[in-house]
Amino acid sequence: MHLSPLKLDNYYFTEVRISCQSDSTDEESDQYDFEVDTDATLERPDQPRVWFVFLTITINGQQNKTPRFTGEIGLMGKFTVDDGWAADRIEELVYINGSGLLYAAAREMICSITGRTFFEALTIPSWSFGTMYKEFKQQQKQIIEKQAQLSLQPPANPAGTVGEPTPKPADPPNAP
Repeated sequence: MHLSPLKLDNYYFTEVRISCQSDSTDEESDQYDFEVDTDATLERPDQPRVWFVFLTITINGQQNKTPRFTGEIGLMGKFTVDDGWAADRIEELVYINGSGLLYAAAREMICSITGRTFFEALTIPSWSFGTMYKEFKQQQKQIIEKQAQLSLQPPANPAGTVGEPTPKPADPPNAP
């Protein structure tokens, strides 16, 4: 048996809010807009293999539609990465696989709650955390490039804007 290099130590639901929309029509019942936000962060800098992942799923209707359910569910998970896993790939493993594990737990919670209503249970769609990670890294790269450009610009002179000559101080009045 091959165990994953990512160990789920524990996870918690930080928010569970699902509302049944009794005024939903058959035409709008499955018109969902799902928003997923995730973040992976070290627990402590001196423990580079212990991470927290935070995941939030928001369920709304598409463009003023009223689907059967709306709400938000949030989770926090604590993960440990095996010592044999390459240090330069830890963040990617935690971000993608940790988020996926929490997403699966959220899917089950949502399905369980919505299955206890008079509507059919809601099963949220599969999500690509690999794609989200690539977008996250691209955003990080753009921020770093923008910061580098700003640090290369000469500081503004006392006159105000870059490139304007600094005014010379007035000559002191002639003393008798």
